[in-house]
Amino acid sequence: MFKTQELKGENVEPLIQLMIDRRIEKIATADGTWYLTSNGEFSNTDPNVRIIKGRVDQLDDFGLVFLGQNTNINPYYINPH
Repeated sequence: MFKTQELKGENVEPLIQLMIDRRIEKIATADGTWYLTSNGEFSNTDPNVRIIKGRVDQLDDFGLVFLGQNTNINPYYINPH
């Protein structure tokens, strides 16, 4: 089976915990159009996202945090196409 190393909703909480453990307040794209903070605030400007900015704990689908962004933020992502 081909693994893409895609960031998904199930990765949000462990990533935030890692950020807290390593004392990283914010991770972001160079242009600032995507970010995630250690207190759960995020911004995702992908046009397919229903919520552009907000708090992770207010989402029904944590996957919205990473939707459309793996090619921009994930150096381990392998595009299956």
